[in-house]
This record gives sequence, structure tokens and C-alpha cells, in this order.
Amino acid sequence: MRFAGRPSWRVALDTSGEVGFALHVRAALGLEQVLAPAVPPLDRPLPDADLLPTAELDLLRVTADWEDWWVDLFPREPARDRPGDGWRGFPAGLAAHEDRLRSASARWSRARRLDEEAAGLRCTRSALPAWQAVDELTAERGGEAPLFDLRIVELPVAGDLWRHAPRGFLLASTEALRADTAAARLKAVIRALLV
Repeated sequence: MRFAGRPSWRVALDTSGEVGFALHVRAALGLEQVLAPAVPPLDRPLPDADLLPTAELDLLRVTADWEDWWVDLFPREPARDRPGDGWRGFPAGLAAHEDRLRSASARWSRARRLDEEAAGLRCTRSALPAWQAVDELTAERGGEAPLFDLRIVELPVAGDLWRHAPRGFLLASTEALRADTAAARLKAVIRALLV
């Protein structure tokens, strides 16, 4: 949150975007165990109609292009925005499938959101305990509010994923962001930003 005329803290939550799309493409290729294997698979399978027939693709090129795209999606410095110099973007080896993949990813994301709403789950933005973490840190600091800038990218992947790197950037699964431990984990991330 920012207040006019004085420094403050900010937490930005990205709940979709190119990172989620990259994971959708990874799943559509059937390469979740090969590409970015440290990131779990999507939290629900793709419909068979959204899978790409890999026999007609140059998988070596697609894999290399996807890995370059994945690296480029993450800032090396918190203030650096994408796209920029050196941005490679969507894998060239999949260019003929990009529109189809983007449409399928949007449908999948919409169906996922509707299923969560039907199950009574709050959206992550309203469930995220950022204020709680900041209030607790403010109390610990004798009433002095912490000054920091944190970008959180929510990933629709299975299980508990929580990666804080580089500085000012958090990659987390929906499950981790909604967990009872999220406030304590956010406090630890914010505390690291204050050093």
C-alpha cells in the first residue's frame, strides 16, 4: 500500500499472467517433469483437447525456447519490468499454436476460478494475510511500519510452493498463499527485505 507524500509498503499479487500461461504450455506439451521440474504440475489436469501433439514439433527447439522464456519471466532485480532488453518471449517453435494455447489457458483458468467459487473458496487476493503480517511486524518494530516492495506471483500448481528469490519477489502456489501459515511465512519474507 502506498500513501501520498510518504514512503510506505507495497504487496502486488499477480494471479495470472505470463508465468501461469508458461505453466499451461508446459502441461500442454506433457513436459512437466522435464521443464522447470522444481515447480509442481498444475493443480488440475488440462482437458485432453488442450494437449499438443508433440510428434509434429521440434521438441529440442521448443524445450530450449521454453526454458529461455521461463528464465526471462523472472526479474533479476525487483524494479525491472518485463518485457525489456533481451526479452525472448513465447517459444518461437510454438508460434503456430500460440493463439490456441492462450485461448485454452484462459478457458482453463476461468473454469478453475468458477470451481473455486462454487466450493466457497475466497479469491487469494482477499484471503492473503498481507495486512496481518505488516501489522505484526509494525508492532514488533515499536510502531514503525516496514518499508518494502514485494511482488507475489500466485501459481495454480499442486501442493505447497513457496520460493522467495530474487529479492522482492515471491513465487507461491495458491494452496500456500491460502494456508494458515501464510501470514508467518509472509512476515519472514518481509523481514528478509528489511535487512
